[in-house]
Amino acid sequence: MKLILLLLFNLIYLIHACCQSHNLPDFPITSCNAELKEYNYAQKVYEKSVRGLNSPYENFEYKSILHGWSIFLAFVKIKPENKKLVLDVFYNRLAYEPISFCENFNEDFLSKFDYDTSPLQYLKFEVNAMENVCNCILSNTNDDLVKLLIQIDEDDQKYRKDESLFYDKKYGELQKKLDKENLRKIDFIIKHHGYPGRNLVGTEYEDVAFLIIQHSDSTTIEKYIDVVKNAVDNKILKPRAYAYLVDRLAVWKNEPQIYGTQYHTVNGERVIYPIKDTEQVNKERYKMGIGRLDQYKRPKKVGGLIIDE
Repeated sequence: MKLILLLLFNLIYLIHACCQSHNLPDFPITSCNAELKEYNYAQKVYEKSVRGLNSPYENFEYKSILHGWSIFLAFVKIKPENKKLVLDVFYNRLAYEPISFCENFNEDFLSKFDYDTSPLQYLKFEVNAMENVCNCILSNTNDDLVKLLIQIDEDDQKYRKDESLFYDKKYGELQKKLDKENLRKIDFIIKHHGYPGRNLVGTEYEDVAFLIIQHSDSTTIEKYIDVVKNAVDNKILKPRAYAYLVDRLAVWKNEPQIYGTQYHTVNGERVIYPIKDTEQVNKERYKMGIGRLDQYKRPKKVGGLIIDE
């Protein structure tokens, strides 16, 4: 079983390496039974998705969640004669976020797929192959790590989620003790497992370790910022995690931030700390999977740092 999983993940790695340019096959010309209107719509979805996959201005998260899933469903919808194309798109999509995609595949596609009544009966072999791959991937999740991260996440928010408690001296000290213990656990996890990203714990818990690092001090962030960057580069952690740490360090050093993720409050309103390039900030945020700053306000110099959760 271990050998099968090793071969599987090597295959995914090779597929991902081959798909770096995102040059997918031409959309198939088919004589399927789909209505022309439906076919044309699927073709438009496909073409838009290919443009997105090839765009240098879109991060892998957008490519994975939006374009990859759309392009997969478009291929299934139009029932291409060359069924191999369905698997090609499946593996291309899988190369971005294997666990997240397989969760969607099981919940949104496989659970509704009925071989006896579905017009997609001819895809039975391909769907079975996809299901087997996803079962292998999902079975590789480290359940013990998931349980530990769930507890860490709960402790991280125990007093922090209620602002009145977090800023109370008594409960604030209790939260600091929990934060210290959480950081000790994250140190241990990273030392023995590497960053606990989606390859080990799934997309739901991939950012728990990042949040603990973010809630620490500048020394800890500097210690782990390269670990977080490597996790992002290896596509096991959302890109915005790295953006938040970069900005937080910049603010602590009294330097302008790049992504505009850090702010403080003035009279109950959010005031963003200085940004290096206000003209390019939305493009930089977009690359990292962060929403736009549609209304930029020049920040005032006010003490205290509040991190955007």
